Amino acid sequence: TNGVYALAFSRDGRRLASGSTDGTVRVWDAATWAEVAVLRLAVNVYGLSFSPDGRRLACGCANSVIRLYDTATWR
Repeated sequence: TNGVYALAFSRDGRRLASGSTDGTVRVWDAATWAEVAVLRLAVNVYGLSFSPDGRRLACGCANSVIRLYDTATWR
């Protein structure tokens, strides 16, 4: 709902994550563009990266914190 400052594709190309200044990370199915998950971080998101094995998503936030999420549970 705000400006997107970060994008990351998973290594297999199946997922696209977008990080926004509205404090959310949205994860999309790259084939259908269906929303898979919404992570509410409550701070601006400026960096994203999937781990090489695709099991984790790292989010770089405006408060100098990096948050890691498990891509199976999004926790």
